[in-house]
Amino acid sequence: MIRTFLSYVAPQLILTRHSTINGTIRIEQFLGKKRVMVGGYIQSGDYARVVFERGMQGTTIDPSNVLVLGVGGGTMIGEVLKRWLSSAVTAVDIDPVMIDIAKNYFGLSSKRIRFVVSNAVMFVKNNTKRFDLIIDDLFVGCDRPKEADSRSYYHSISQCLSTSGLYLCNRSYLPSYKQRTDKAISIIQSIFPNTETILKYPNMLIRRYTLTP
Repeated sequence: MIRTFLSYVAPQLILTRHSTINGTIRIEQFLGKKRVMVGGYIQSGDYARVVFERGMQGTTIDPSNVLVLGVGGGTMIGEVLKRWLSSAVTAVDIDPVMIDIAKNYFGLSSKRIRFVVSNAVMFVKNNTKRFDLIIDDLFVGCDRPKEADSRSYYHSISQCLSTSGLYLCNRSYLPSYKQRTDKAISIIQSIFPNTETILKYPNMLIRRYTLTP
């Protein structure tokens, strides 16, 4: 109770976990709610919900199968489960510590979720299933794995997406990442003709909703 009260004054540390991939992971309470921090950057919580809602704005999809690349604190997964009550989620993260945090500290234990500990690049390359919604939320702190910026990676994404599916890629658009994100936008647009960008600074959302026949 005291920690919750103090969280309205300043972030309150709940616990710290160490990961060989993400380094020091902090689980904090801020404004009465839990969040995950890596490298000083928020990995879950209210802002992630805002990003998700902005990415879904104007869409009418009702996905049966959803792929989430990058678990973080599981905010995106939680929003999917609430928005579409019959959707099944495959959640991929290379870091088992992040998956453990999502399960044990953010309540993501639903039977509708299948967690996979895997490199996302290799997962989409080897995957044979089609998904109606793919949320690409790959972050290590504020950075993104460089191998997830290649043309071959985005081509693999296209092979995982159903014909009328939606691909939503969440990127940093801070000055130090802007050039890299702009390059990724060009690659994605060359693979998916119907691609739009949505600036929710400091994030940039890249969205493919329908394919050109």
